[in-house]
Amino acid sequence: MKRFLLWSFDRGSVQYDVICGLILAFIFLIPTTQFNDRPGYMRVFSNDPEIKATSENGITVYTVKLRSAAVWDDDTHRHLAVKALEENLKIPIDPYRVKPIYTTIGMTIAYAIWVEEVK
Repeated sequence: MKRFLLWSFDRGSVQYDVICGLILAFIFLIPTTQFNDRPGYMRVFSNDPEIKATSENGITVYTVKLRSAAVWDDDTHRHLAVKALEENLKIPIDPYRVKPIYTTIGMTIAYAIWVEEVK
């Protein structure tokens, strides 16, 4: 077991090839859904509402879906997302962080917006 953990096999040996095969099998055969590595505000599904609120470490993060996917992230799309959130909440907001949410092919489909809580 110690030799496996310390990777003390020569390149080209049967043991080395088996370990490499196991690593590749793990990388390519385990579905990405098993890792659950995206925060809740980054998960955007087609049946989600246009605006949803998620709590991350006690902070409310609003996810605002765009009406159509954008090829790139720019100030115009950010402004549209903030404006849609203002209309939904019916109060003016001052976001202190806006982060684009991309598809697997790199298109912007939504924005995560952190808003300073008014006390």
